[in-house]
Amino acid sequence: MDKIYTTLNADTLKKAYSLMCLASAMNRLYNENRQQIAYPFSTSRGHEAIQIAAAMHLKPHDFLCPYYRDEAMLLTIGVSPYELMLQLLSRKEDPFSGGRMPYLHPVLQRDDAPQIPFPGSPNGSHVIPATGLAQGLMHLLSQNLRVDYDRPVVLCSLGDSMAVGGEIAEAFQIAVLKSLPVVYLVQDNDWSASVQSAEIRAVDAYELAGGFKGMKRVRINGADFVEAYDKVQIAVEYARQERMPVVLHAKCPLLGDHSSEVRREMYRTDDNIALHQRDEPMERLRRYLLMEGENPQVAAELEQEAKETVARDFALALQAAEPDASGIMLYRSAPAKITEEQGSRNENEAGAPTITLREAAIRATDEILAQHSGAIYYGEEIGGPLGGTHGVALGLAGLHSPDRILNMPATNAYLIGAVAGLAAAGCQPMVSLPSVQAVLAGLNQLRELARYYYLSNGKSAVPAVIRVSVGNLGAETMLLQLPGIKVVYPSNAADMKGLLKCAFADPGPVIMLEDVELYDLAEAESPEPDIDYVLPLGKARIVQDASSERRDEGNSLLVITYGRGVHWATAASENFPGSVEILDLRTLNPLDWEAIVQAVKRHGKALVLTAESQRNSFAEVLAGRIMQQCFRFLDAPVAVLGSASLPALPANQALANTALPNAEKVAEAIRQLLAN
Repeated sequence: MDKIYTTLNADTLKKAYSLMCLASAMNRLYNENRQQIAYPFSTSRGHEAIQIAAAMHLKPHDFLCPYYRDEAMLLTIGVSPYELMLQLLSRKEDPFSGGRMPYLHPVLQRDDAPQIPFPGSPNGSHVIPATGLAQGLMHLLSQNLRVDYDRPVVLCSLGDSMAVGGEIAEAFQIAVLKSLPVVYLVQDNDWSASVQSAEIRAVDAYELAGGFKGMKRVRINGADFVEAYDKVQIAVEYARQERMPVVLHAKCPLLGDHSSEVRREMYRTDDNIALHQRDEPMERLRRYLLMEGENPQVAAELEQEAKETVARDFALALQAAEPDASGIMLYRSAPAKITEEQGSRNENEAGAPTITLREAAIRATDEILAQHSGAIYYGEEIGGPLGGTHGVALGLAGLHSPDRILNMPATNAYLIGAVAGLAAAGCQPMVSLPSVQAVLAGLNQLRELARYYYLSNGKSAVPAVIRVSVGNLGAETMLLQLPGIKVVYPSNAADMKGLLKCAFADPGPVIMLEDVELYDLAEAESPEPDIDYVLPLGKARIVQDASSERRDEGNSLLVITYGRGVHWATAASENFPGSVEILDLRTLNPLDWEAIVQAVKRHGKALVLTAESQRNSFAEVLAGRIMQQCFRFLDAPVAVLGSASLPALPANQALANTALPNAEKVAEAIRQLLAN
């Protein structure tokens, strides 16, 4: 043993030993019943000492972001074996998710325990939201929106193999850059699934953290509860008092199987298993108890009590009800707060000055920041004199403090994923991304945002606005594969302002796709709506009617479009006076399906128009749905027009114009459809 004595009192040692007994008994029971149950990843076996020591230093006002192994940590903060087993067995009364999330993915909000605002992850994707949570706490403090007498910390737990990922580096970068009170507990057992760590990393997490100037680092023997308790206490108090990040690198033995199906004997040698067994945390702690003069019978009684508790709780959990399959569609996305249009668009005022779509975005953001003290707007160059890559924040830095119009590095995964943590802290985040490429770089984080509300059974909502400046080929089809995220696409200034206000008020994540070609397009200008103008999501708009005479003659059609397509369709329709109705979807998720059906009924012919690559696009899917569900109202197959399906758009303008739709191509498509 590394120590021959301890200054910890016997009660603390006994409590820790009791918790270790519980974790060990649960692991043993799971293995004995592996034919009945399946756990997807390792339990905490071998990691109990560091997990218990870490959790003992957390207070109810702190925050915990665990990962898939942190069984003993959850037991320490008061989660019962029965509650964990309900999640293990995916039962209806699983208190974290109603049976939707796998084992050890909790969402917890109790007065007597640290908050767990979003579930952990096997790939480390929770580390960025955890860091964003610490950033949110410090932001609210800087704005005098919270009293920091309790000085909360965020404890984020992860495995060492996760630390090789780029998202972890982004989180470390921001934690040091912004001086955040976050403790990263890295549990290192020298294995990543069935691969030894030496095969997949050049440095361990402790050495990696050394590259971030200002990051405090601590190495710990994670199998020794006494050493872990002392060192964690120092680290947590450092983060609490100094408001700076810490990396705790804990070496732990791997004593359990990788999962219920992958036994350790399948990929590890007998010598390796024996080597790890020599560092057994329970045996170390039992010896500490005996050194302190504790009767050996006490340890035996604690072990027996744990076995009985675990057996009883497992029997009860097996009897718990399965989730009701009829509720599978519940909590797909957070329900909207605004369902009706409010305020005035001021479109009927003769001679009213107009604003561009870019100006509408800037003014809406300015009004949001002025009206909501918890709002924060950030992105690359957002706080600089240019107002971001496309000038979407031009002038805002002079109207609001640098803490609210915040420049951030090009850490795209962090820019997206941080909104979950910022929102959990109580902020109201808005972020601007300069391109679709930035979205692709953060797609893993975006996927997590889309899942939180559904998998947590409605417990973990993320109210956030993610603005994306898109070029010619768009991104909507990709984003619509994440049904938990709402997607809007304004075509004019008034809609831009109204949709942005509504997106900000929405209780879930909303992506605003902003076509850079529309920012200064004259046709996209409109009178500025009132300051209280709000346009609900999921409401399409008839931009242009067809005449009743043309409809009666059977010489009319419907163009369903959004964004730049509205203006192509409007220009093209001049060749067919009275024959073209244009429906601007405005929101792609939720989709105003009823408006589409009614419009198709009026005309019997429809063209779906998009700037995206046409093949396998949202537009083609929508056309197929119309064909299937509105077939009896159609007089011709639904037509689709989009960009040529190319891997990338050529830089040469003539080549690009050949690939993209335009008014002439839309007019030809209309002509052919009317002729059917």
